Amino acid sequence: MENRNNIEFWIFDEKLINIAKENDQEALKQMMHLHPEQREVIENAFLLLQNMKVEEAVVSDLQVERSLKGFWDRVDRRKNRRRLYWISTACAACISVILVVSSLLLIGRDYVGNKEEVLALLDSIQSTSNEILIISGGLRTTIPNNEVINQTAQGDFVVGTEKKMKFSDLQGEMIQLVVPVGKRTAIRFNDGTVAWLNAGSKLLYPKTFLEDRRDIYIEGETYLEVEKDQSRPFFVHTKDFDVSVLGTKFNVSAYKEDLQKSVVLVEGSVEVGSDNNKYKLIPKEGFFYAKNSSVVKKVDTYAYTCWKDGIMQIQNEPLEHIFTRLEKYYGVKIIFDSSVSKKKYIGNLNLYDSISEVLHNLSHSTPFTFEYNKETNVVKVYQKKKRYSK
Repeated sequence: MENRNNIEFWIFDEKLINIAKENDQEALKQMMHLHPEQREVIENAFLLLQNMKVEEAVVSDLQVERSLKGFWDRVDRRKNRRRLYWISTACAACISVILVVSSLLLIGRDYVGNKEEVLALLDSIQSTSNEILIISGGLRTTIPNNEVINQTAQGDFVVGTEKKMKFSDLQGEMIQLVVPVGKRTAIRFNDGTVAWLNAGSKLLYPKTFLEDRRDIYIEGETYLEVEKDQSRPFFVHTKDFDVSVLGTKFNVSAYKEDLQKSVVLVEGSVEVGSDNNKYKLIPKEGFFYAKNSSVVKKVDTYAYTCWKDGIMQIQNEPLEHIFTRLEKYYGVKIIFDSSVSKKKYIGNLNLYDSISEVLHNLSHSTPFTFEYNKETNVVKVYQKKKRYSK
């Protein structure tokens, strides 16, 4: 009888292969619900299959071996290591999953020279949890919404007075912080730097910064107040650009699905590197990146940073853009009538209010009404009917 608790059982499961190929999160949840005792191993197998970028309904032994070998070739091409021998398919699958899920256990302290590998693994992190997670290898812990995580000088993770994770328990060199839609958090690194993470963001960073530099990797949005250290510059890496600083306050928005990414400087000085070009910003300037263009311009910095204070500033934006931002912030689905989507709005929204309160306030100045189904977490927006006097 095959052991469902082993990763190799699921890695060759045709149904899970198709789920990974289609990135069907609902089907994945259903499968894990049907097999609660194998929930974690199913999720790990799903992550590996996505990392392998399977295209067929069947995974071959060779594919699994190539996935492992390709990773080793890319990561260790600079190292003088002993010759690797081919290993069994089952073992290859298990080790490959560990490589993906444990976030760079084998890259270790070579992460600085492997930016593409690190960002690829950051992109592959897909949690089905609705909770904020700190992940270190196979170790994970949940964090309450809107709480500040403090990493002590000893490397422990503390929220309030509760110790969430001990440094001695950490597995591997890298830490993942995953914030789902509808949630927000902040983390104070043990160098004193503070990073606020907006909804739908992922952060990857070393459990101990190097002696000569500090590096973090981000997908999503973060506002940073970097502790000044002349001997250790601070680097923020995204898929499309890198930001280098010594000590400053700035916002980085780099959601994968957004057509435009940005860096907005509040205080200090930063240098942004993108497409072999470098852009030095001064306070109240923003760097804006799109696929075929990059531009630096003067900005109202508060409009880009007020989210961390629970405020959304709207500057003559159409409702469809506002709804997209609210979907991410509240973790809801907003279905709207095209007749209201182009209506523009100016003002501030209090994001500490519920989604119903926010939409109610919006509807005072724009002609729409809405229905919110809390069970399905879906909001339907309609154009408000005009009243005619007799």
